[in-house]
Amino acid sequence: MNLLTPLEWRRMARWTAHPLRFAVAAALLVVLALPLPGWAGDPSNQMKETVDRAIAVLSDQALKTPERKEERRKKLREIIYTRFDFNVMSQGAVGRQWKSFTPDQQQKFIPLFSRILENAYLEKIENYQGEQVLFTKEVLNTKKSGTEVARVDGVLQAKEREFSMSYELVKEPDGQWKVFDIVLEGVGVISNFRSQYQEVLKNNTVEKLLKDLEDKANKPPEDITKPAGK
Repeated sequence: MNLLTPLEWRRMARWTAHPLRFAVAAALLVVLALPLPGWAGDPSNQMKETVDRAIAVLSDQALKTPERKEERRKKLREIIYTRFDFNVMSQGAVGRQWKSFTPDQQQKFIPLFSRILENAYLEKIENYQGEQVLFTKEVLNTKKSGTEVARVDGVLQAKEREFSMSYELVKEPDGQWKVFDIVLEGVGVISNFRSQYQEVLKNNTVEKLLKDLEDKANKPPEDITKPAGK
């Protein structure tokens, strides 16, 4: 794998500071453009099914007309959202302070956070240009609580560069594996959001954070990249 130059690293840092514009858009939807290796298990295979369906929508010429843009986005939401565990992602984005949220505050946070993720990556997904991921390893593990988790490692091949990446998944009671984090070049999507939100919560209330998220969620996608509270 080629090393990044300082300028490329700074550019990469800007992407990973707002990770869903790159990691989720490029990595999630293009992950299985290449054939799965023989060792691939349920996590990889279920992601393949999701990605294949999403790419079919993106490749549908009839849905690329301006008047059908919202219809295309609705189809993408229906497909992609089934492969994300937004409850786990929300808890991870807040960290330990999640337990200090009231049940009502938690229920408010989850859809707001989901909308921010959507605003950050959906338009990028629609600009899919055939980037690929080569899987290298799948690791299954069981936590002390009995929860089954998996990590799927790979290499993202995009525009003459390769980036290491991993998908973190959790097994739901119905047997479905859902993504709760994506790690790109050692930088996790959720950890980036967590650092932002914990900074806000240091000197502000949970309600202030929720208000910031609500304002951000209602902004155009190009404004989503600013940290909460800014």
